[in-house]
Amino acid sequence: MKKEDIEKVLKEQVRPILGEHGGSVEVVDVDEERGRVVLKMVSACASCPMAMQTMRNLIEPILRENFPDIQQVETV
Repeated sequence: MKKEDIEKVLKEQVRPILGEHGGSVEVVDVDEERGRVVLKMVSACASCPMAMQTMRNLIEPILRENFPDIQQVETV
């Protein structure tokens, strides 16, 4: 679970969906030892009242499916 791998999944599977609504997501940090990924919602997603639901119901499941070693997904 390297930052480059997370970026690739976000680029291919998540950002196209978020982009339909003018939003996106950025990787802030990846801690491979702890299985922790920190993301930041940007553009329209940054101020969207549904951003946390999008994170929990869309982004986190996609990341966990691709990286079973993820223990925690956080947002800043």
